Amino acid sequence: MCALKIQKESFYIFFSLILLLAGTVAYFFDVITDDFVIPATMSILKLRGAPHLYADYFSPDVSFLCFFTIICLIILRLTRSIEPIVYVVYSASLFFCFFYFFIAPLESLIVLAAFIVPVFLWHQKRINSLILTLVALVLIAASWYFLKKPALFLLMLPMCHLFAIRANNALQSRYSGSEVRILARLSSTQKKKVVASQSSIAKQDLWDIIGPEIEALAESWDKVKEVSMGIPAETPDDRKLSRRQFGIIGTMVEIQDPKELAATIEAIVKRDPGFSRDKFLDKFRAVFAKVHKACYDHEIDKIQAMVSDALFEQFRCRVEEQKEAGVKFSCPGIAIQYANIARAASDNCFDELHVHVEGELTETAIDIVTGETLNAENQKQRICEFWSFIRKPSAKTLDKPGLMEGSCPNCGAPILIGQATVCQVCSSFIRSGNYDWVLSKITQACEWEYANPRLVPSWDALKTNDTHFSIHQIEDRCAVVFWMIRLAERRRRMEPITRFATAKCCELFKLAMSGVKKFTCYENVSFASTTLKGIVLSEEFERIYLLVVWSGIPVACTTEGRLPQLHRFNKPHRDVFVFFRNPGQKTNDNNTLSSAHCRACGGPMTSSFAINCNYCNALLNDGSEWILEKVLNEQSLEYSALMNQRHSHMQKVVAEVKQERGDLEVMRSGRDLITMSAQMLMADGKIDDAEMKLLREFAARYAMPEDKLQGLVESVKQGEVYLPKPDNLKEAYNLMEAAIRMAMADGELAPEEQQYLDTLAGKFGYGASDLKVLMTKVELRMKQEKKAASALSRKPS
Repeated sequence: MCALKIQKESFYIFFSLILLLAGTVAYFFDVITDDFVIPATMSILKLRGAPHLYADYFSPDVSFLCFFTIICLIILRLTRSIEPIVYVVYSASLFFCFFYFFIAPLESLIVLAAFIVPVFLWHQKRINSLILTLVALVLIAASWYFLKKPALFLLMLPMCHLFAIRANNALQSRYSGSEVRILARLSSTQKKKVVASQSSIAKQDLWDIIGPEIEALAESWDKVKEVSMGIPAETPDDRKLSRRQFGIIGTMVEIQDPKELAATIEAIVKRDPGFSRDKFLDKFRAVFAKVHKACYDHEIDKIQAMVSDALFEQFRCRVEEQKEAGVKFSCPGIAIQYANIARAASDNCFDELHVHVEGELTETAIDIVTGETLNAENQKQRICEFWSFIRKPSAKTLDKPGLMEGSCPNCGAPILIGQATVCQVCSSFIRSGNYDWVLSKITQACEWEYANPRLVPSWDALKTNDTHFSIHQIEDRCAVVFWMIRLAERRRRMEPITRFATAKCCELFKLAMSGVKKFTCYENVSFASTTLKGIVLSEEFERIYLLVVWSGIPVACTTEGRLPQLHRFNKPHRDVFVFFRNPGQKTNDNNTLSSAHCRACGGPMTSSFAINCNYCNALLNDGSEWILEKVLNEQSLEYSALMNQRHSHMQKVVAEVKQERGDLEVMRSGRDLITMSAQMLMADGKIDDAEMKLLREFAARYAMPEDKLQGLVESVKQGEVYLPKPDNLKEAYNLMEAAIRMAMADGELAPEEQQYLDTLAGKFGYGASDLKVLMTKVELRMKQEKKAASALSRKPS
């Protein structure tokens, strides 16, 4: 189901026409009833006698019901299809609300509220289905006995159904579910904030208030079509996951050759005889449970010593967001169906183990103040993630409690809350990786990507001058800065980034925040990945460029508070973070995963956001370590020039790495493939059902949640997405194959789609003949797959 965007002008025109038509019908309805409805109904029911003898039975509601029933019968006879009837039934219910207002203004408002309010109470689980049924029976009896309108319930029922299946809140736990709008109603804390911001609502454009609700009802209509017209109501994620075993996502998410994986683990065992895959996975399960509990209990300080600063800031941001909303999630347990080491790597700096985990959980959202349950229903979710652990190659498997057990991995002393970097007993850097595995990041399957940093020009030159520089350190640094920026946006204060950015960068942020009465911040932010894209070295500076992929739900705000915007979609972003440091600096390898701590003494940075360390008074943004210089758009001239220069040097770099038998693998994330595919679908200006189905199948194979897919498609529609250029022919081939599949999904190749394929092939270095051969191969493969699927469907059960 794709997000439906309603245009303001189109809605007002449609609304005005409906009002005009409803008023006209109401004005002439007595004539319509006497001259058409009664005679036609008598003819259908084969009643005898004069029409005026039956006039008392045709109250306005009965007459309206008969009128549209006759229309449905005519349409059914002409089309012999049930689909148009569904449109007529729900359209008639909506139209009746306008019609009813013109024939009885005050009565219609009271009756509409009487029918809608119980539906909302039932949807919010304040009343159960039995009480709702009893209320419905009372309303039917009251409308029949007091109002003499026996058909009111039947006419109002479809409209009530649309209201019942819409949602009116948005918040997430740590996990990203298939839908963002997971709560049935606002918490008591959120309600107070809404009341406090009523003055800003009065100043707001009416469309900003009603627009999201109209779109919510439009989406509810999409759900009605799914059920009533034979379209499966289950989500694409559920369909895909139910057809495969856990742990078998498919070749699209296979992240390392099994032989290479086995060889790397064998090399680790030779250096560390105490290491065992099974024991490590047992330890992983314990870590998973501990992190899971800490996040749900809002006690993340208990796990700070075993996770990177970047991951801790991510957890803290989500927990603070929940506390500000007055919501806490409860999850009694999680069932892990699959867990295994999916990738292993080792170099002179670190050993890496990436665990692929899949499972299922059920969440309940609770109001922190009242203890009331906020879910419309328990939110069952499937999760598919990669958990990444790193340690130094010199480290050995501990035969005593370590970080995961809450003890210093060097001396065994208990780690106190807030003591995340330096042990107070032996003064060792406990998260340096010298002694134990550290959880560095958690990545959703659809966001996973990998590229050997040695393929970035000037990497070797930087490593020669700074042997302890590592991709893990800069990724951690970048992620911490990212979360500080999100914090600054939410609080409308630039202090959180002052110790991580240059003075000029801080001034730009301050300028962007000052004097702005209406702005946008983001909720439910998901940090997808950060990838090193460029390195520039000179005698005056050292500069690195990192592509940060993230998503979030945009929230319109003013200085008085947030504006009503109850129906929103996850919006993807691709920003380029440019970091700077003075030339000749050396990385402190003890602080690789401690970017939010002082590099000199390891002391924690307090909430005062001072640019000097409170423990050793060291200046934190003096350029001795990487600090943010600016944030660029991916399509900026500076970044585009850097990428063009990178491509011109890529052949030489690849040859050097290949000569040393280095890793040439580049794995782009599922998000990139799906983004490019969605852009392909929009080449002809629309997305039909067959194309959308195939796009959903691609997304499901990467375990991409439905809300992220919807946000991505919406961004493609708005032209806000950038198509990444592949770095090698193999990757270009995979992207081209995906694009061709998208274009041929509906069985036809529109001229616009062919033109887009030609343009895409040119960008990727393919000629017309190459494209033709590839299209033939893909078309043949799709026919074979269709034939196999058809044979399988005919096979007797």
